[in-house]
Amino acid sequence: MFQEDSAGLIARAFMHGVVFDIAAIFFSNAILILLWLLPARLLAQRSVALLDRVLFTIVNFIAVGLNFIDVEFVRFIGKRFSYEYLSMHQDVEEQSLSILLGYWKFLFALVILMGILVWRYPKFKDVTKEHWFSGIVWRVVAIALVVLGMRGGFGFKPLHPMDAYFVNKSEIGLLTLNTFFNVIKTRRDEEIVTQKFFPSNAEAFANAKALSEPTRPPLGIAKNFNVVVLVVESLSTEDMSAANPYPSYVPFLDELAKKSYFFKYNYANARRSIDGVPAVMCGLPALMPESIVMSEFMGDRLDCLPKILKPYGYSSWFLHGAHNGSFHFDTFSNIAGFDHFVGRNEFPYRDEKNFDPYWGVLDEPMLQYAVEVIDKAPKPIMLGVFTLSSHNPYWVPPEYHGKFRSGDNPIYEAIGYTDYSLRRFFEVAATKPWFNNTIFVISGDHTHATSKPEYMTDRGLYRVPLFIYVPGLKEKPEVPPDRITQHIDALPSVMDLLGIKLPERFLLGQSVFDKGLTPRAYNNLFSSYWYMDEKTYATYDRANKTGHIYDHVRGEHLKERPLSSDEAFRMPEIQNLLSVAQYFDQGLINNNLYEWAKVINEKKDEKGASNY
Repeated sequence: MFQEDSAGLIARAFMHGVVFDIAAIFFSNAILILLWLLPARLLAQRSVALLDRVLFTIVNFIAVGLNFIDVEFVRFIGKRFSYEYLSMHQDVEEQSLSILLGYWKFLFALVILMGILVWRYPKFKDVTKEHWFSGIVWRVVAIALVVLGMRGGFGFKPLHPMDAYFVNKSEIGLLTLNTFFNVIKTRRDEEIVTQKFFPSNAEAFANAKALSEPTRPPLGIAKNFNVVVLVVESLSTEDMSAANPYPSYVPFLDELAKKSYFFKYNYANARRSIDGVPAVMCGLPALMPESIVMSEFMGDRLDCLPKILKPYGYSSWFLHGAHNGSFHFDTFSNIAGFDHFVGRNEFPYRDEKNFDPYWGVLDEPMLQYAVEVIDKAPKPIMLGVFTLSSHNPYWVPPEYHGKFRSGDNPIYEAIGYTDYSLRRFFEVAATKPWFNNTIFVISGDHTHATSKPEYMTDRGLYRVPLFIYVPGLKEKPEVPPDRITQHIDALPSVMDLLGIKLPERFLLGQSVFDKGLTPRAYNNLFSSYWYMDEKTYATYDRANKTGHIYDHVRGEHLKERPLSSDEAFRMPEIQNLLSVAQYFDQGLINNNLYEWAKVINEKKDEKGASNY
């Protein structure tokens, strides 16, 4: 697993991992620490001392044992043991004898290690009298140090498993993590309930594969072009006159829509920034309540744009103006495979005028810096930018007050400033030699609050624009302007333009340029999944296990078909939706989202998908 990693990098992983080990020690021994805060004379009593030693043995046998399990488990499934696997105890119980026989060496080593720890475990001295002041002081200091150790230091946010990914090599992150820490931090508020949508994963995966199977070889009409992905905070389709019968809040983007492949019936695959950025840059929809990159699955294989393009000679950068640790985007950049990350901490121009009072670097200076990065970086380059200024509290620099259209929503003026920042970015970029050899992808991460009825529906809540702008493209394939698209179509569309065929592609999402595929979108909304193609809108309620089928016109004017829930469940649209859900859930759990060929070829009955 570590053959390509230097000894220095592995040493850094161990050093970086100390903070996870300390946190794990404090968490696992929390009950013991509370016991140790009792008066010393009580701790010296025989019964209390025995209880102390028994608790120490039990909790540390479990905590250390989990790390022993991972010595082999990581090699088997490619990620650390996490809380979800505790729900599979029945399988472990049934196979307990074979597991013990197969891995007795690990158990033997664990017993020997625990024997040494218990043997060397210190005894409390019999102190008959303790000064009250010194007793209070050392206990307060001890509690403070324990809390500090549990949260991982003085960082902006408490330590999280994804903080282990301090470089863009997933195996180093796995080495850095502590398993007990990973288990407690990936615990869900609710237990995973498994549900079989299809009798086997092979059937579900095969159906998902058929939905997005390319109907032709990649276009390759923009080979070796740079790739620039601009994800705009809270940009919604409702902001544009190009998609609505009212004046625009983003006049530059309306102009760009005329020169781009512009998709006004595009649907975000997320409602949160931490999900929207991976949806665009990695093709990962948010089909479960928590974010993938903050869940137990963040150690899974994730083939994002920078990781895919690296073997083709691409350098890669990710820019986001917030302070490091905000939504963990600095760590996400490593997981995604970016070579470089620039946030508020790394931004080189420290003049106060470049920063807002709340979040970080304003959009205009950050986007101008993006031009500098592209200028200086080795080509081709893959650059990702996630803008900031249209985030609440929507601060606009004083010199621009009154310059942008406002309305009944405080975001409008801020989104106008971001639109102006994009205009300035493209004005400068257009003067550069690399401009005509670049694919620009622009979309919003999610929608914003709205008072417009047409954007308050289950579909309208996800409508964000998608632009694919390739100014130097000589061959321009025709694409229907009303085509239904989604965030996760961005990655396969870029691959199509670059002429890159992925043998182990992610099975969700499709190139917008592939006329042979039925345009689709699917999403997770509260306890339901929804699916949309050009004629049909379908929902499946996971809690009540009921399905509904509607006819629609461009996502509106829904008319439900008179079908019973059982009849609706058997309809191909809902079957398609559930195959996507099962592929995604089981692919994450088993870390085989990209190794679907093995699953399809095995054709074995397996457990059903997680019903989140």
